[in-house]
Amino acid sequence: MTLIDALSELIPVVANNPFHAQRSDEYRNVLNRAELLLLQGFNQDELSYLSRSVPDLYFRHKEWTPPMERDSAGNWCEPTWFSDLEKKLLPVLDAAEALRTVGYY
Repeated sequence: MTLIDALSELIPVVANNPFHAQRSDEYRNVLNRAELLLLQGFNQDELSYLSRSVPDLYFRHKEWTPPMERDSAGNWCEPTWFSDLEKKLLPVLDAAEALRTVGYY
């Protein structure tokens, strides 16, 4: 349910983002699959597969930095669109990660 709720909040933000709008269908597909599993039942392998199917919009390697732009004072800062997107994306990624271990203790 947490993943479904988070995806429902993320999808409109991705769809309205000019840099990532084309990827909103990826998240819709994951949402549809999660809703189907919730209705039909699931096992840990299916949850793990669902978890791995949740894409991140960025390749977050050890040297990754978020996009930056200059503000009116000339300082570098994260663009508002990125901050808004991250607020919705990170809960999705966290919920997906939790699904990998929910059935394993």
